[in-house]
Amino acid sequence: MNLYLLSKHRSQLMGIAIFLVVLFHAPHIFPDTFFDLIQSQGNLGVDIFFLISGIGLFFSWTKNPDAGLFLKKRFLRILPTYLIVAVVWHLYYCLYKEFHFSPEGIWQFLYRVTNLRFWIEGDLTDWYIPAILAFYLLVPLFFAFLKNEKSQLTFIFLLIVVILGLNLSPAKDMHIGRLLIVINRLPIFLLGLTLGKLVQQKTDLPKYSVVFGLMIFVMCFIFNTFLQKDFYKLTYLVNIFTALSFCLLMSFALDRIRSFGILSFCGSITLEIYLLNERCLQMCRLLHFSETLCFVLMPVLSVALAFLLSQIVKKLSR
Repeated sequence: MNLYLLSKHRSQLMGIAIFLVVLFHAPHIFPDTFFDLIQSQGNLGVDIFFLISGIGLFFSWTKNPDAGLFLKKRFLRILPTYLIVAVVWHLYYCLYKEFHFSPEGIWQFLYRVTNLRFWIEGDLTDWYIPAILAFYLLVPLFFAFLKNEKSQLTFIFLLIVVILGLNLSPAKDMHIGRLLIVINRLPIFLLGLTLGKLVQQKTDLPKYSVVFGLMIFVMCFIFNTFLQKDFYKLTYLVNIFTALSFCLLMSFALDRIRSFGILSFCGSITLEIYLLNERCLQMCRLLHFSETLCFVLMPVLSVALAFLLSQIVKKLSR
């Protein structure tokens, strides 16, 4: 098995990741079943995003290690799409439904659109956006101070130890707990940056790596089912190994499938689907649809509106 498969099947892996995220956010209509267990671990999709994004960013950085240009491209990929959704959504809620056209309403609108609400209060609406933008800022620093793979892996290991201590601390502050959702994803993002060179070099893995990867994935999946009861935050650290083994297994499988167009299609509009899927669920519930109907309609509406949004952004960007 070759690590380059992680890059070759990047769009399909991102498609699988967004499917897991949508499944995680969907109503749990099959409680106490194996499907519900899989659904409860759908946040693994976010870890896959960070891992695959890190690998892709290594390719982008090594092609042109200009920090200004690098950050400009990354921010322009995220912000236009995000702002269209956030401005429309928060304009409706802050200036029409909740605070109306008042100084408080205008402040709340700006407070939420800029994601200051996440950093100050720990509000998780669109939390992935401020997280990935903050991680983008770290990329030039990461490569500037850590010149080789050994120092990078050592740094990631020490970071995991520190984060493990934060997760096991007795602090009950809700804001800190929610910020840990982002902090816990930093190691896997940096791991993606580090693996990028091995992927670029098309490094071969040992003969039995697929079997070994399957064993790790199954062990981590089972381990997380127990952690979710009392140590939920630790599942984010276990997902470092779950996401890596899962991506290796899926890329190996995808390389033996002739075509899987729906995954590539969804993988090309993951940002748009992420921004819209929970909002589509809220709209379905506002219309008093049953939870089963919401479960069915949410992914369909999310993908349809995400494609429309991607076309609007493309036209505005010309």
